[in-house]
Order: sequence, then structure tokens, then C-alpha cells
Amino acid sequence: MRRDFTFIDDIVEGVVRVLDAPATPDPTFDPDAPDPSTSSAPYRIFNIGNDQPTELLRYVEVLEDALGVKAITPARGHPAR
Repeated sequence: MRRDFTFIDDIVEGVVRVLDAPATPDPTFDPDAPDPSTSSAPYRIFNIGNDQPTELLRYVEVLEDALGVKAITPARGHPAR
């Protein structure tokens, strides 16, 4: 299983950067013949996440090494004591 991890600072920076560029209505928008690229109530979607997936078990292994303990996972159950 793979997951993308993104620093919250990166998300905040991305949101702040797009605040000054809001989508604006298209005054020529025709609801009877809509154009998918325009709207009377526009919005924009920005992908400001990470595009480098990490193997989830590798992430767990790194945490285990750093913390010096074994994680409880569904695949392994409780570690031996």
C-alpha cells in the first residue's frame, strides 16, 4: 500500500499563494449552452499535495527504527514482549 505524505507548511504555502487569484465569473456564460471551462459560479482546483508516494510499510519501518519499538499492525498483530 502506498500513501502520499505532505508537510502542512507546504499546504499552507500553496493556499496562501492562490488566495490572490480567485476564479472570476464569465460574464458571457450561457446556462442554456454551458461551456465546461467557464461558469457563472467558478471555482478552481489546485493539486498542492505531494506526488511522491511512499510504501506505507517502509514508513512504519522507519518509525519503528527511530522509536526503537515494533508497531502493532493488522498483518503482524501484537509484537512479542
